[in-house]
Amino acid sequence: MTNHFDQLVPVLGDYPNAMDASSLHGFLTALAIGPSETLEQPWLQAILGLPPKTVLTETMEALETTAMLAVDQTLEEIAEECFHPRINISDTDSETLKAWCHGFRQAMLLAESKWEAFHNACPDAARIRMTITALIQPELAEAVFGISPENHAAFVVEQTPLLGSIIESYYQILIESMVENIDPKPPTMEGLPQFDRDKLTKESNDDLLHLLRILDDDLPYEVVLECIQRKAPMVAILNQYLADDKRWDEAQDYGGDCFWTRLHAIMILGGIPGEMAGQGLIAALYRMSDQGDDLLWEWLAGYWPALFRNKPEATQQRLHAIAEDGRLHWYPRHHAVDCVLAHATSKSPEALEQALDWLANLIAAEDEDEEFCYMAGCTLLDFALERHRPLLEKLADQQENLGMGAIFVRSDVNRSFNKSKSTPEWERFDNPWEFYDPKKILERQQRWYSEGAAFLACDEEDQDEVWQDHRPSIVDTFTREQPKVGRNDPCPCGSGKKYKKCCLH
Repeated sequence: MTNHFDQLVPVLGDYPNAMDASSLHGFLTALAIGPSETLEQPWLQAILGLPPKTVLTETMEALETTAMLAVDQTLEEIAEECFHPRINISDTDSETLKAWCHGFRQAMLLAESKWEAFHNACPDAARIRMTITALIQPELAEAVFGISPENHAAFVVEQTPLLGSIIESYYQILIESMVENIDPKPPTMEGLPQFDRDKLTKESNDDLLHLLRILDDDLPYEVVLECIQRKAPMVAILNQYLADDKRWDEAQDYGGDCFWTRLHAIMILGGIPGEMAGQGLIAALYRMSDQGDDLLWEWLAGYWPALFRNKPEATQQRLHAIAEDGRLHWYPRHHAVDCVLAHATSKSPEALEQALDWLANLIAAEDEDEEFCYMAGCTLLDFALERHRPLLEKLADQQENLGMGAIFVRSDVNRSFNKSKSTPEWERFDNPWEFYDPKKILERQQRWYSEGAAFLACDEEDQDEVWQDHRPSIVDTFTREQPKVGRNDPCPCGSGKKYKKCCLH
């Protein structure tokens, strides 16, 4: 496995005032176990020995990515209890130890108030912090631990080999405090964030973006509406945010911050009319195809036609291009198809039939992706035009041997042509912004609360597994021995989607 720390160290030689290897490792260790607010400070400038306001170049941004991957690896080593500080234990002058501790302390100073708040709440963590500091400050060792100056060298020799275990203990205290701090009271409507509309109008665009980043799925509609009403200036900020590679890097998505901000940015762009907002959504679809961001797909599934509803014809043409691009992942292409059909529906019955024929011709191609064909065929079944029946029967026959993996089979085709047409899914998902309704927010918070309670009820061994695997998700995995739900029925998992676009797939 690539060691990102070892990748980073040689590159720092290009910066005269950059940290040495031991200082850097101490610094990255503090980033790994420290408060997330540290990452909002000019931490890369600190590593490189540059003024805090230095604008990062493209080369520096590449270093930032490597550094964050190194932080992630460091955290994994600490969590797996195989952490070793990059110091020379046999160094009689303790120079590498001093450098490591100075680097650790330098990172702490970037978000000092947050560290202090945690240490005030957790005396054991504060004691570990003081132990690390006492290794390089004899006066603190004397004041806190009663180590006389003449005995300080012996204290350092004794504690240095234990430094790895000390950091691992700190991390365990951190995890335990997070579990203990799960609110024992269920969420209530009164506890949700609330904002005065008049005060929001006085906030800067950057302040609004900050709210998107810190409120996660608690973000109220008042903030979203204010962002939508800012129009062009907010479009520019959100498009820039979504264009940043770091915002799509799971290794840097600490605490879900970037995930929720991506979701909010897409929702807000959907509420703003115009070509620039449409370009931001188009770019997001391309990015989701590249990233395979299936988690974001789940939360936005069904809503894309509504998000593109107020966009101009030029944007609709780009949706055609996405749907037709076989190099892209089939799932964003499928969303683009829904957008094209919904737009055609809003124009005229003739435009809708032309769009359905376009889709039928698209999936009739021999080299077309099978998943895309099956899902697109499922959409055609909602309209059941007789001229498409041979194509749909052919697609159904191709799925006969797929068992539960089949999207539709002959019986589904026959059923669709023997009953009235289905309601298009985009008509049921015509209001993405209901996500920000206080009742919806409360439902999610109550769900997170229930999951937290279930986490606490697990054995310690199971808790570790749950903790490592935790990701925000709209639905739980749903399995069954035989299909008992129609493909157009609401999915029994409770997501609100049709079965064909949720647990059937």
